[in-house]
Amino acid sequence: MFALTVFKKAAKVFTMVMVAATVSYGAVSIAHPSVAEAGTKKKVQFVAKGLNKFGHALEKAGRRAQAKRGILKPIGGILKNTGKGASKAGKGVNKGLRAVSRGTNKVLGKSKAGRAVQKGWRNAKGRQDQLINRAFANCGGRVCAGARDGVRLFAPF
Repeated sequence: MFALTVFKKAAKVFTMVMVAATVSYGAVSIAHPSVAEAGTKKKVQFVAKGLNKFGHALEKAGRRAQAKRGILKPIGGILKNTGKGASKAGKGVNKGLRAVSRGTNKVLGKSKAGRAVQKGWRNAKGRQDQLINRAFANCGGRVCAGARDGVRLFAPF
């Protein structure tokens, strides 16, 4: 039972960290949108995506454990509910980031200078993505996909 208590506390702490990261990103992005915050946004989205996948896997494992008899049934219920919470937290973080990004883009799109910045940003991001895709063109496995995602995570745009 001690392990379950520790697991539940860890899940809560991780969720609180994700929520804090989302709120701080929103505040920074509204105050001054720039290239530096875009890197932060990418990292928060990457972690939220991982949290969502982890939540789904945990929920699935919990449901399988609930189907068993004995001590696994209550443990499975805890795992299932923790997994649901983790995936909801991941979805909520991404939803909040999308709302902040939409608002920032709306503000930037209202001025000529803002539109020029957006165009330059799109061009730079397109060139960067093209370089990354060419580098991993001949590699098609899961390991390569993970490496490509890792490179995109730490790329500037």
